[in-house]
Amino acid sequence: SNHGEPDGQSRVHRFFARAGLNKVRASHHRELGTLTNVARASEIAMMAGSDFIKTSTGKEAVNATLPVGLTMVRRIRDFHRRTGYEIGFKPAGGIRTAKQSLDWLILMKEELGDRWMKPDLFRLGASSLLTDIERQLDHAATGRYAASWKQPMV
Repeated sequence: SNHGEPDGQSRVHRFFARAGLNKVRASHHRELGTLTNVARASEIAMMAGSDFIKTSTGKEAVNATLPVGLTMVRRIRDFHRRTGYEIGFKPAGGIRTAKQSLDWLILMKEELGDRWMKPDLFRLGASSLLTDIERQLDHAATGRYAASWKQPMV
């Protein structure tokens, strides 16, 4: 603390307490520059009481990338080992295909295990993913891919 000012973590805790919030989501919505900064921001968010952290809001130019996700997920794993708290993770933005979603599922399974394969601890922020999943199902049923514009979610 500088000059009697509370540190960021204390200020965040007080804000949440005053607001009566018990569910907190933290989003790394700005370009943090380095993976070290991503790790620090993840740690601060979890220490401040976030029960879920996500890569971005999904609206930025730079969205979910695997290196950023891996950094965040490893911070979640370390935090869980130290504290016993289970923190959820949501990669958001840029996940458009079923194949891309598999990358994230594998990352979660390998780094955090089966417990984090459930929706209370892992979600994908991928509004355009549904169209690709529908196209994959059409292909499985008919042997052909339907045009994406024929899907109801486009």
